[in-house]
Amino acid sequence: MSYVAVLSPSNVTSCNDQYPRFTPGACVDTSDGKRYKYVQNVLNSVATTDGAICYLDDSDTTGLGYIVTSDYSECLGDTVNAVAGVHRTAGVSDGYWTFVQIRGTCTVKTNGDDDIAIGMALIGVGDGTVNSVAAGTAPTNKLVGWAIAADSDANDTVLADLCIA
Repeated sequence: MSYVAVLSPSNVTSCNDQYPRFTPGACVDTSDGKRYKYVQNVLNSVATTDGAICYLDDSDTTGLGYIVTSDYSECLGDTVNAVAGVHRTAGVSDGYWTFVQIRGTCTVKTNGDDDIAIGMALIGVGDGTVNSVAAGTAPTNKLVGWAIAADSDANDTVLADLCIA
């Protein structure tokens, strides 16, 4: 994995590049201690929203892991284990380049079950969303992160500490 110099958070949370400005798949650390990966958002029926998880897309024949989708039905191997990161830029254009967050704290979309408590493991469960694994139970899917607050029922979100890559 290649790395780019440290960037300001605003440079990565508003990125919607028609052409790549950084090495595809490169990781960057921001001055607030978070880590992001530079990816290409493919054409899909699920719009990117801030806090939505994305998956490696099944069209990625390179095997380099930087083509992503928020559409679970288009993910690599049709498995929630293909989680690639969390979108921090809403409305990324189809085919454009952006950063997805892979480490650090961020608010993540939930599936709306309203059952996530502090300390629960979070896993991908569908189009852009996570759910929790019952406390004391080992996750059987790729871990997205850990809930560091109870979920917000009104917004269907949870504050998480990501550990995707």
